Parts: sequence; C-alpha cells; structure tokens
Amino acid sequence: MTLSKNCFKYLPKLRHLSLKGNTFTKFPDISSIRSLQILNATFINGMTFYHQSSSLENLAYLDLSGPSSCKPKSLNKHTFSALPSLLYLDVSNIDLGSIMKETFSQMKYLQYLDISYNTRLGFVGVENVTQDLPNTSIRVFKFQKIVPTFSMNQMLMKDQMKPLNGTKIREIYADSNRIQLVEIGAISYLPNTIEKISIGENWLSYGPYIFELQKLSTKVINASFLAWSHDPREEDTGWCVSGENSLEIDTNFNKCVSSDHGTLVSGVTKHISPLKLDYFKTVNLPKNLKELYYTSCKLQFEIPKLNFSKNVLEKVDFSSNIFYSLKGPLVNLKHLSYLDLSNNFCSNISTVFFSGSPNIKTLKLQNNLLGFILPKDKGGEIFNHLVHLETIDLSENKISAIPRLLFRSQVNIRNIRLASNLIERLHFQIEHMVKLSFIDLSNNAIMFLKTEETAELDKAAERSGNLTIDISGNPIQCTCNNINFIKWIAATKILLKNLKSYSCLLNNQTKTTLKHRNALLKMLEKECSTYVGLILATVSLVVMFIIVVISGLIYRYRWKLRYLYFMTKFKFNRRPNLLDLSYDYDAFVSYAEEDLHFVHETFLTNIEEGAELRVCLHKRDFLVGNEIAANITDAIHRSRKTICIITNHFLNSYWCMFEFNMARMESIYSRDGENIVYLIFLEQIPSKALPLVLLELVQSQSYVEFPNDEYGNPLFWENLKKVMSD
Repeated sequence: MTLSKNCFKYLPKLRHLSLKGNTFTKFPDISSIRSLQILNATFINGMTFYHQSSSLENLAYLDLSGPSSCKPKSLNKHTFSALPSLLYLDVSNIDLGSIMKETFSQMKYLQYLDISYNTRLGFVGVENVTQDLPNTSIRVFKFQKIVPTFSMNQMLMKDQMKPLNGTKIREIYADSNRIQLVEIGAISYLPNTIEKISIGENWLSYGPYIFELQKLSTKVINASFLAWSHDPREEDTGWCVSGENSLEIDTNFNKCVSSDHGTLVSGVTKHISPLKLDYFKTVNLPKNLKELYYTSCKLQFEIPKLNFSKNVLEKVDFSSNIFYSLKGPLVNLKHLSYLDLSNNFCSNISTVFFSGSPNIKTLKLQNNLLGFILPKDKGGEIFNHLVHLETIDLSENKISAIPRLLFRSQVNIRNIRLASNLIERLHFQIEHMVKLSFIDLSNNAIMFLKTEETAELDKAAERSGNLTIDISGNPIQCTCNNINFIKWIAATKILLKNLKSYSCLLNNQTKTTLKHRNALLKMLEKECSTYVGLILATVSLVVMFIIVVISGLIYRYRWKLRYLYFMTKFKFNRRPNLLDLSYDYDAFVSYAEEDLHFVHETFLTNIEEGAELRVCLHKRDFLVGNEIAANITDAIHRSRKTICIITNHFLNSYWCMFEFNMARMESIYSRDGENIVYLIFLEQIPSKALPLVLLELVQSQSYVEFPNDEYGNPLFWENLKKVMSD
C-alpha cells in the first residue's frame, strides 16, 4: 500500500496524524505537514525521515510501536537523524533485532524512550542504547521484556548501567527480563535524579547488590510478580504468525541463551526462591523511598520483627503473598500511611504488629483468614496503635463476629469494609467515629438489625452528616418479627448503597425486592396487624391469670411464707444451738396492751412465783434493736407453749393476731402438728366475732375461760401449770 506524494498537501496545519494499522510498502511523504507535532505510525524496516527533515522540525511525539510484521528490524544512526527535536519515542513491540550504537546520540531533547517487548534485542541492545543516553535529555527509559520469557536467567551488568550516571534519568522500567542477579556496582551508577525503578516479574534472588539499594535516591520501587509463572500458550515461543496461512519460525530463538542477550547466570535451579523480607535484622531502605510494591512474589513465611533504617516510606504493597502470620512489630515506619497485606492467607496478627507504624491511614487486609483471630480481640488491642486510620478493608476474611471494642481507637475512621464475611450483627462500637462515612456489610449473613443497632447508626449519621451503608447481598427477612428494621430502611436518612438490588424473604418464603420499600412496609403492617391484637390480648390474659394465681397463693399461705422467712433468717443469723429441741421458756404469752395489768399482776404471780415456771413477755424479754416480727417468731420458737390472752382488744390488735398465726405455723411446721397454742378467754366473746382460724382452735377444745372467782381460780392456775409443764 502506498499514498501519493500530494496526499497531505492541503493539511499544512495538521498537528496530530495517525497512520497505525496500515501496511505501507513505503512510508508516505508527510513533508507538507509543517505543523505536525504528534505522529503515530507502524514501523517499516529501513524507515528514515532524512528526506523530510526540513518539514518535521516541530515533531515532538513519535509512536512507532507494534505489532508489526515478523521480520526482524533494526535501528541505526540514520533512522531518526532527521528528527532532532523529538521528546517522545516509542519503538516497543516491533520485533527489533538490533539497535546500533549512535542511534539516539543526536537526539539531545529526547526525554522518553521505550524499546520494550522486543525479545530479540537482549541486554546487548540495552547497552548500545545506554551508551547514547548521556547525549539526550532522557527522563524515562523502558526496556521491559527484551529477552524471551523462557530464556535463561540474566544478570544486569555494570557496563549496561554505567552510562546512565551521566544522565538525569528519573524512571527506569526493566520488568519481565528474567533478571536474577545484579552485578556489584551496577546500581551505584544510577544517578541521584532517579525517582522510580520498576523491576517486577523477574527472578531476583539473594546477592550483594542488595546492600547498594540504600544508596539510591529513588522514591518508588516496584519489585512485584517475582518468579511469576507464565502460560506457554500466551507467551512468545519463537514462532511468529504474520498472516492467515503464514508461519515464520525464528531460527534464532534457541540462541537466546547465548551471550548475545546478556550475561547468563550459571547454576540456576528450576525453582529459585525470591528475595525474603526477613533476611536482615535491619532492612536498609533508600533514604528517599516513599512507595514499595512487593506483591505476588510467592513469599511464604511469618513476618517477624523487622527493624527499618531511617526512612520516609509512605506506601507498601505486600499483597498476594503467603504471609500467614503477622508477628512484627515493624519498627521505625513512622511515615507509613498505606499498607496492603491482602490475599496472604493470614490467620494471625499480634497485638504489637502495628506498634511501629502508628500513622497508617489506609489498611487493606481483605481475602485473608482473620476470622480466626479478630473475634477473640475483645479489647481491641490489635488495631489499638492505629489512631490515624481512615480506611480499613477486612472483606473476605470469614469473620463471624466483630467484637464491640475492635475499633475502639479509630476515632478518625471514614471507611470500614467488611463485605463477604459471615457477620450477622452490627455489634461493634461506632459512636466515637465522628468522621465515619461508609460501612460495607454486603454479602454477609445479616437477616435484620436490632433497634439499638439502627439507632446507633442514625446517631453516627447525624454526627458525620453523610453516612452510607451497603447491606446488599444479605439474607434480609421481611417478617412481623423484624418489621421495625423494615420501617427503619423506609425512613432512615442514611444512604443505603445499591438499595434497588436489596431483596428479602417474606413469611411465605418468597423473595421480594426492597426497591419499593414503602409499599412493602404497608403490606407487612397490614399482615402483621391481624396478629398484634390477638397476641397482646392473649399475653395480657396470661399475665393477669398468673398474677391472680400467684396473689391467691401468697394470700392463702401468707402466714406460712412469713414464718418460713423468719425461720430461714434465724437459721443463718443465729447460733446453731438455738435450733435444737431445748427451750428457753415454758411459754410465750401473747396479750394486748390493754390487758397488761392482768398478765403482769395476776398471771406472773401465779405462774412464775408459785410454780417456778418461766414465761416470755414482750415487755420484758424481747431483745432491744431487733425487728418486732423477728422477736415474736424467735420467742415462739424458743418457748414450749404459746398462751394467748383472748379479749376484744386481742382480736383488734395486728401484732396479737400476728403472734397467734406465727404460733400456729410453729405448731404445724416445726412441732410435727403438736398443739402448742392455748387460749385463755378473759371475756365472753360471741362465736361470730371470732376469726375462722381462732374458731377452729376453740372447737378443738384448746381453750379455757378464766373463772374470775375465789373458788375457781386456784383450780384454773393448777391446771394451767400442769399444761405448761407437760
């Protein structure tokens, strides 16, 4: 395919031209486009711009990247000699077989050069390029994948890096080159202007070059995907398909192990262990390093205590390794604000691991096994040191419960991600999180949130002013038991992320969406209202019935309960010998205050003085300071008999009737039914005026009337003395 010479004649002010994807047999004449600044084209072997040099003096951006035909191509000093003003040059993936010396030596303004994905070049091609770079203004140099994926491992040599010392290069990309070792001194040749080094997807192993890293002034190091496996079906094999029925075989493919590609590493085993973090007691970092990427490097060990040299490290990505235990601590990482330890099969974090990195703001721990350790951290000790934390990701950790105080120190937290766990309750404390803006609880086991949990969320939303929650993918239930939760979903001012995708399970086990939550709430209220009245009425009747029954039983056995209460109290408060079968008194006399004269003048004279019997009177024998009821029960229990002086005053006295009933209880429950109560009637009282319990005793002949005459009195006192002595 060819274009006429006058094709671009009428486009003198064109600034950007793309000719990608065309199979030119000869590169078209673009000399008429005098304002051209950006050119995208497909590289043709032998391509030069010599005859158009006077017209392309403004061209600054040249992209010749592939893919292109399979035939090996080369660059020499004539290829770009007519383009001295170029700032950007991309010749990646065009199947370069060689780059001759002095190819770029005349391009003094060149700042960006990419020769990546030309696997025929090898490190010989790199050395030819670096020889020219001191004559340029190079800032970014990319030579990724310049050796075949399945070639022998390589060593980066001093001669390839030495010329860079005379440049002001800032970024180097040397990924996917099977580099295993670096010659001593090679790293030292990198200039102080270097800010980023990307050397991922290589096979770096131990070597003295490690000690040179601390001399670098770089701010970013990417050493990810070390010892990464490749699928042969997706990589270069030395075969090149250039057409539908055309197959070209690179006969030089098997020569990739020769010195043409660089210095080979001898004695390489099939499985090379990548660099380990615990190799040194002190990890010496470049003094200006701010970002370190060490992801997917197949590291498999516990992170021990690591002491870091003085540093300004801010971001570390150790994800997708197998750091199964984080013991630590990581000492002297005071500037670290971002730490990614996700995808590490980690099941343990010590309480001191973060003590040396207190300023972390973003912590990623997703896709681990922290469900084995976090539910045990009741006091929130693991994250205790991270007082500046703003984002934490604990998704996919098989966490069944979050302890109440797990985040007790995170007052500045903004985002909490707990998606894809086994959480059923929102139990952790959030009232102190004044800046909280997002909680991700999606794809857990939440059926509903309790009223106190939703109330705490509403308060958090009021404090922060903007709170979003994602509870999508949970088995939410829309039943009468948790209708308050559905009401909250319908009324809350909190933004529920992905609300249209929420679904819930109804009472009839069918699923419905929460997209129209107000209509769903009305349906539930109607359905549940038919049961609320019945449930309330039934519960009320049951409660009333229980109260009536209990009240009746208490009234029916009120004297028994009071008696048992005081006897139990005596059992634990009095000396054991007071509960034996001996008695301190022959009788306890119960009487009304109005009958005091009869008891003290007549009763005591005839009983205590004449018969040497001892009776207990409350005026004389009760212990000062004790409760009246306790004194009464104690006196009855310590007396052989209880004698009640029955008068109308007795029947009207609360304490007299209390003494009578306590004596009855003593007779029934402590004396095996023995009759110990005797009634002395001083007055004639009609039967209808007597209480039922007292009338029963009268009918059992356990009473006597006081004769009150000179002939009957002596016989009365003799009989009474005999009864009291039995």
